[in-house]
Amino acid sequence: MTEPFNMESPPLYRFVIVKLSETEHIFAHVWHHLIMDGIGFNLFHSKLVEKYNHPFSKLRPDELSMQSIALEEKKYWMSDRKKKDEKYWGDFSSIKRSLIQPISPPVESDTTWRKSFHLDSITWGRLVNLSEVMNCTVQHLVLLVIQICFADSRGKSSITVGRPTHRRYSRLLKEKVGHFAGLSLLHIESNPDSTFINAVGYLKTLLKKIFGTKNFQLAG
Repeated sequence: MTEPFNMESPPLYRFVIVKLSETEHIFAHVWHHLIMDGIGFNLFHSKLVEKYNHPFSKLRPDELSMQSIALEEKKYWMSDRKKKDEKYWGDFSSIKRSLIQPISPPVESDTTWRKSFHLDSITWGRLVNLSEVMNCTVQHLVLLVIQICFADSRGKSSITVGRPTHRRYSRLLKEKVGHFAGLSLLHIESNPDSTFINAVGYLKTLLKKIFGTKNFQLAG
């Protein structure tokens, strides 16, 4: 499960089911982002919850094909849900950006405690403009700032940043179930003599390399 994916040798999706008792099982799965995006994961998760809520005798494997996935997404684009999502993101874009969301409720632990802060519209606009000039994303700039502030302040040349991928729990589940996710560990190390533009270019190359191999460690 923890081995890097080989893009030339499928499968790009792996799973294992561990039977703990007649009424308790563990389903662990991992996949390459290439085969499942955010919408695809939501569809997959919804179907998984739907099947989990029914007796095993009623479980039937669904025919999965590119056509069936396309039909599912077509239904979404023509549904009222899409209109609600558009309104949500439209409203969201008008509020201040929060780069780090706090855990709610907060967890009293040094390892999981998070700080939250907001950027004013002027600062955010400057970040967006700078990212366009440097041909990168705001995320690239934020990651570099984290490296500069936190690594250099500790006298280190690098820092490892953990970025959670998915961590879902559905209220639709009728039984208790835990859904754990992966954690992508990004190791950033910049040359102190490097210019900011070169540092951004190196970070973009690093992200593409890690995404291509899916060389992520897993965290439960």
